[in-house]
Amino acid sequence: MVRRFFFLLFLVALPHTVSGATLRVGMSVDYPPLTYKQEGRVVGLEVDNARAVAELLGMQLELVELPFTGLIPALEQGRIDVIMSGLSKTPERAERIVFVEPYLDIGQMGITLVDKAGAFLQPWSIYREGLRVGVEPGTTGAEF
Repeated sequence: MVRRFFFLLFLVALPHTVSGATLRVGMSVDYPPLTYKQEGRVVGLEVDNARAVAELLGMQLELVELPFTGLIPALEQGRIDVIMSGLSKTPERAERIVFVEPYLDIGQMGITLVDKAGAFLQPWSIYREGLRVGVEPGTTGAEF
């Protein structure tokens, strides 16, 4: 699966390799451990993957920090070449952009305090009247 991802990414970047261009990767740097800032530097799994792709393609890497909501518009406007920022595939997004095969699968999960974990032993436990659930607006978790 990883080889397939890199092959598809290579096809996306191929027109740029002829001119020795820079691979511009859009990232929202607020999603650890995938992308985040540490001591002023952008780090994380997506950063490591972006470096590996650029190296395989013989290209320079430019990390373009954007708010999450600005990633797709930046790709559509040609300000970046690819998004590597924990972006989940949804039908709405797939109408606007092309997704490669995922190289990482992250599911939705709930987080609670240790002393309250017993109240959530079954997935349907969250469907109780009066329970407050917090989500990040605009994410696939919010759709849940």
